[in-house]
Amino acid sequence: MARDNIFNKKSLFGSDVVRRLTIDSVPADKQSSSDATGSATAFNKNNFLYDPPGTGVKSTQQIPLDYSKFENHTFFNSAEAKVNVAFDEIINYFPFDGSKFDLSEFLVNLSGFEKYVYDSFPKQVGFLHFSGTQPREQDWNDPNADKGNFISVKDFSGHLFPALSKERGGQSTLDPGQSSIAFEFELYVPVQPQRTHNQVIIQKIGAEQAGTTRHGRHAAGITIALSGTAASADSVEVVMMVASGSAFLSASMSGTLKNEWHHVCATYNRESGKNRIELYNNATLRSISNSYSMEGINFKTSPLLIASGTSQTTGSLAAQPTGASSNFVPLQTMSGAIDELRIFHEVRSESQQKRHMEKNIFSGSDKLKLYFKFNEATGSYANNDVVLDSSGN
Repeated sequence: MARDNIFNKKSLFGSDVVRRLTIDSVPADKQSSSDATGSATAFNKNNFLYDPPGTGVKSTQQIPLDYSKFENHTFFNSAEAKVNVAFDEIINYFPFDGSKFDLSEFLVNLSGFEKYVYDSFPKQVGFLHFSGTQPREQDWNDPNADKGNFISVKDFSGHLFPALSKERGGQSTLDPGQSSIAFEFELYVPVQPQRTHNQVIIQKIGAEQAGTTRHGRHAAGITIALSGTAASADSVEVVMMVASGSAFLSASMSGTLKNEWHHVCATYNRESGKNRIELYNNATLRSISNSYSMEGINFKTSPLLIASGTSQTTGSLAAQPTGASSNFVPLQTMSGAIDELRIFHEVRSESQQKRHMEKNIFSGSDKLKLYFKFNEATGSYANNDVVLDSSGN
């Protein structure tokens, strides 16, 4: 992931002491001790990891040193500057939204000490827990009321940190137009002493029509939610609703057990002859809606909400085209956990889901539009209310 002139822009790690190799007394961006050893390669297959026995040393990673002792490898620079260079390289240049090739190249091009520091970093592969609220517990006149934690995604590429973004043109990414869209994620709903009420998991609704109806036209958008109507002590029902103009589709999937992780794939399949909602649980198709070909969903400028939302039109195709419908009304923000949220502009087959449901994927496909791994570290630090999009968008 390119970070041109990152020292002149906003970066995640900064220090007053960062001394790198220089060329003709001019600082060279992304220069480290590995550049002097020739470990940088044009092609991944030619890096030192693939060299046969007897090949010369190309990287200081190949030298068996105890990098915890600076006297073994620090001679012409201060230990402080060398540590800061390593931190700068690892934090500001790590290709978190890159391809598998990008990651391989990044690791190979680290110096021996930088690789030592990288291996010493604590790794977080957790999930994101949403605290949730209960109905009527919020006093909306109180600005300090607990409204539950949720995520709001501004659908403009490069919106939050343009200096760190691969794509920063400001274009909408999530609107599928007339294409299919699939939401994949791991879901955990806990057993609670209170009854489970309607809760939004993921929602994107046209802001100008959110929660309203006008002249027979319904709120345009997509909602994936937990339904409280069919909830039991040990399971919940996952529902998906899609509305555009006066048309709407909905489908529900029961059997999502509480206190267990489930892989959910909620798809609006717009392939020829389909035009329907498809719901999968653990890579098995569990529910489909009726078929209906509707117009595009006008919600390009609307935020994507995770664990919170507003009311959404639902109903059956039998009501078409009169526009008669009922509304799904969330009564609390989501209480549960989500992991590995991925949004694709394509239909995900059962074999694709099974192959990738229990491991990370990499960017590189133009069909992957959003990817939250939710592996950000816990604790108090700057920007700890930000999640990283690993799709490259």
